[in-house]
Amino acid sequence: MIALGGARDIASLKYAVRAGQVRESLDDYLVAFALTLSVMQTEAAIERIAYELVEDCFHDGVIRLEVRFSPLLHRPMAMELAVEAAVRGLKRGELELGVSTGLILCAIRNLPPSDSAELARVAAAYATRGVCGFDIAGPESGFPASAHQEAFDIAAAAGLGITVHAGESEGAWSVREAVEKQHAHRIGHGTHIVEDPTLIALVAARGVALEVCLQSNLETRSVSAISAHPFAVLLRQGVRVTLNTDNRLMSDTDLTQEYERATRAFSLQRAELRLICDNGVAASFVDEATRRHLASRVSSFFV
Repeated sequence: MIALGGARDIASLKYAVRAGQVRESLDDYLVAFALTLSVMQTEAAIERIAYELVEDCFHDGVIRLEVRFSPLLHRPMAMELAVEAAVRGLKRGELELGVSTGLILCAIRNLPPSDSAELARVAAAYATRGVCGFDIAGPESGFPASAHQEAFDIAAAAGLGITVHAGESEGAWSVREAVEKQHAHRIGHGTHIVEDPTLIALVAARGVALEVCLQSNLETRSVSAISAHPFAVLLRQGVRVTLNTDNRLMSDTDLTQEYERATRAFSLQRAELRLICDNGVAASFVDEATRRHLASRVSSFFV
């Protein structure tokens, strides 16, 4: 563990929060979030940060941004106020910069399941007002998503997109549970899916997308090296693999860098890069009109 306090300039602050330092596990990676959360405890701060994230992603060439956000970490602020602040920031960025945006409300594995159910009810209430999905994240070992099943049932009944952080520090069983029990349309990371060939076939057949984050997976020790990541193997076996940043700040990355890492490590060809982009569009939590628009933008880029 690395202490986060005492930073006196921008360079030392960046070092404190960025996970480029030595990390031993996912749990170590999550420590730095305490510092960033400390400056995200007002509506104005949440709105500003959401807007500036859209700005950053616009300059990175992103056309669809789906942001994970947990109002559970901003209490005693009412969860509804936190959601509305985040949506305001995202929508302002969307209107000014043309980046399609959506908010994914994220439960936390090591918080009480009753909190997750409460959050799911908030997500359902905002399902047509900026919230596009529901997720669970946090320490995976010892905190199974099955304990939060009520929350996933509520979110699924509201028609929200479901994504589950799974198979990052636990085995393939965690991914299987997410797909078969938690209604997952997408899996956050899912690195350990390679342990179960029958699960790979199931995920490919159902069109469940994997949200792969290469740099983050390296830093959380989910893989030993980028070149050892199962990303390309899964892509070439027909799994709907996508590329993502996880946390831009903690991993000091952006989407361009993730594509560059993948291209170098796996000798990706242009057709495969197009497939990854198409997978992202197909897996987006959007209506069909928006999906067609996004698909058109991708097509125009690859002409």
